[in-house]
Amino acid sequence: MDDKAIAGNALEKFFLDQDTPKSVCTFKRGEYLYQEGYPTEQCYYILNGKVKICINNANGNSLLVCFLARHSVLSEIEAFLNTSACTTVQAVTDTKCLRVSSKFLYESALSDTELLLAITKILAYRSQYSIGNASLNILSTAEQRLCSYIIETNINGMFTENLSSLCDMLGTSYRHLLRTINRLCEMHIIKKTGLGYMIKDPEKLKELSSGKYIM
Repeated sequence: MDDKAIAGNALEKFFLDQDTPKSVCTFKRGEYLYQEGYPTEQCYYILNGKVKICINNANGNSLLVCFLARHSVLSEIEAFLNTSACTTVQAVTDTKCLRVSSKFLYESALSDTELLLAITKILAYRSQYSIGNASLNILSTAEQRLCSYIIETNINGMFTENLSSLCDMLGTSYRHLLRTINRLCEMHIIKKTGLGYMIKDPEKLKELSSGKYIM
């Protein structure tokens, strides 16, 4: 078992421990767990589902940082820095979490070296992945970024994201995004339907993607 798995197991043990005061919460697809700049006094442990993490600029546009899925912890940075949310987290699918107060996580980590080490390692791995995702955003083409995004956000082969928000998130213009989508349709990789876009060739979509945004 590698260090990341060991750290993940330690965090899971903390959140599932019967002595940890917690509650179960669910978020519908598209619902925000918390938003950048607003106070957040809770930490979350994802039991199932997937969320996307974004940062906002001064113009109000969002840039995709990464996706997090099952067994991931959210808002641990804010718990240690005692700050408002530094990112915006939104459910990509219906998501179920365990919720623990930030104060309890922080105080528990100070008295539990195993838990503190686990959080430190998870943050280190997340930093490593963030560097990779930053290069993906900067160096990849719009087509590559779009393909990666479709892979992560499709529900049962259907892609139904709001395109106006998506162009900001992927760092491209709306016009160029439409051209890219039309090109994928012409290549029979996706197909426009009344509900959105259906994935017709998942293997080709994966081949054209620039990598994984998920951590």
